[in-house]
Amino acid sequence: MRKSTMPVRRKVFTYIPLAHIKPIVCLRCGEKARAVWHSPLPAGLEGEMRTFECEHCGKEMKMIVEEAEPQETGAI
Repeated sequence: MRKSTMPVRRKVFTYIPLAHIKPIVCLRCGEKARAVWHSPLPAGLEGEMRTFECEHCGKEMKMIVEEAEPQETGAI
């Protein structure tokens, strides 16, 4: 008899507007780097991959974030 293997279920990806992700400091020039993209990690890994781009020099940085929760902003 064949053994049925169930596919690994991924956690549902929660949409977070890029404007709600806090900017980071650019490692090259020290200016603000804003989020330009975010996506879930491959199956079996928790969190998401965030891509930031510096407003001043254009350097692109990637960061893995364990929890995908919106950060508090001053917006209403």
